[in-house]
Amino acid sequence: MRRIFSVIGVILLLVLLELSGRGCSNSLASGSIKSRFDNAGKVTVQSGDAPFLVYELGLGYLKNGSVTVHDVVASPVSISSLSMSAEKLRLSRGSLVGGTAKITGDGPYRIVAVLDAEDVRRSVNAPVRFHNRYVQTSVKGTTIDAKPVIKGDKIVLTDDDGATVSVPIPGTEYLPCTPTRVDVQNALVLRCVSATMPKAFSEAVS
Repeated sequence: MRRIFSVIGVILLLVLLELSGRGCSNSLASGSIKSRFDNAGKVTVQSGDAPFLVYELGLGYLKNGSVTVHDVVASPVSISSLSMSAEKLRLSRGSLVGGTAKITGDGPYRIVAVLDAEDVRRSVNAPVRFHNRYVQTSVKGTTIDAKPVIKGDKIVLTDDDGATVSVPIPGTEYLPCTPTRVDVQNALVLRCVSATMPKAFSEAVS
């Protein structure tokens, strides 16, 4: 019986260490990364299968890891959230103890950029609302319900009568790959897969 309780105690201790290690490491790594993004908001670092404690003990990478930076002030359009995920992401050990963060990894990298109503409003200089698969805004004082379509380096909003207004796609330092579609999910959501890490991550945190 004592042996059973001992085993349970060890398991509980490992769980507590993992939870505390994950929270502390996540906070430290996030803080280091945020400090390298000008005027960025909250940053989250997550691991899919490999917990932070395992990483710290020597695995050397976050399996199915992701980094998300919120409220990215960028040109030609600000980004509500910018996420990068990959099968393997490596954070420099310094980032886990409050030092300078550096991210490397093994591609491909899955990139998701979210433009919320405020991001779009600043681009079109008109009120913006999302509903169903449409973007409601105005063109020359006329309210339109437009469908977003990617054309070149822009998201073109066109209604049934042909009225159009466009929103620029974030620069290649944020989206190094070309999104093939844009989804409306209470925001404009752009997704693409890149063989290389976005410079916004690889350079901003190096």
